[in-house]
Amino acid sequence: MERSHALSKSLKTTWKQYEDKVHLAKDSQSSKNIHQLRISTQKLEAILTLINSINLTHGSNSIVYLIKKVRKSLGPLRDLQVEATAFSRLNEQKLKGEKLNLFSKFFNLQKVKAQKKAAHSLEDISLKHDKIRVLKLAQKLSLIESKKNKYKIQDQMDHQLKKTVIKINKDLKKINPCEVKQIHKFRIKVKKLRYQQECLNSLPDRLLIDFENIKDVQDIAGRIQNETVLIKTLDKFLSKKKNCEDQKIIKFREDLVISQAKHIKKDFSKITPFEWAT
Repeated sequence: MERSHALSKSLKTTWKQYEDKVHLAKDSQSSKNIHQLRISTQKLEAILTLINSINLTHGSNSIVYLIKKVRKSLGPLRDLQVEATAFSRLNEQKLKGEKLNLFSKFFNLQKVKAQKKAAHSLEDISLKHDKIRVLKLAQKLSLIESKKNKYKIQDQMDHQLKKTVIKINKDLKKINPCEVKQIHKFRIKVKKLRYQQECLNSLPDRLLIDFENIKDVQDIAGRIQNETVLIKTLDKFLSKKKNCEDQKIIKFREDLVISQAKHIKKDFSKITPFEWAT
């Protein structure tokens, strides 16, 4: 990628990826398509946020708002698709009976509702109008990159990313492992940083953020978040009077809580601060 127009080209490339994922998800709401579409919104948001943070041009906030809205609307379906894999353990353990059938009906109903919501959200996506906004922004950015000293822009990007790394490392030290919400927020920040540095690391001779442990962070924090979502769904089922004494589901929930506690104590506690490499 040409250094002098790195951001504008990255923006157009990332938009094209998002556009393609929207079409795929509209054709089929498969677990893979929904997941990849949500990732594409995160990547697009990451580069737009970086552009906005170094004050090169304006106009990105409205686009960020729209893609965050898309990602949020698809969240419930994605959660249920992830949960479906975990809940298959109930069948693998051959836990059968009337109560399990009740849970299956409950879970399937939640999934149908999420699918309908996702379908409406996908229909509401206006790629034509959003594309015009993004391409106009990319054009403005390209003009600025042509006029402005390319090394000054590079220094601004480096400075912003380094500030983010420092902030994330401070956040890591402050996290209370008992607060799963804090772990989830940390995971989101790390994701955004990863996508920003992926864009910039595609340039030759670039400073790199040392992310040897980023996969560990995403895997560990992601597993903890998945367990949190699973527990919430089980709680929703058990909150109904007719289900509150379902011992099979209660036992499954207890196992999840124990598993999550182990992941936090054994795995998350070993996560080390990120380093800025040269």
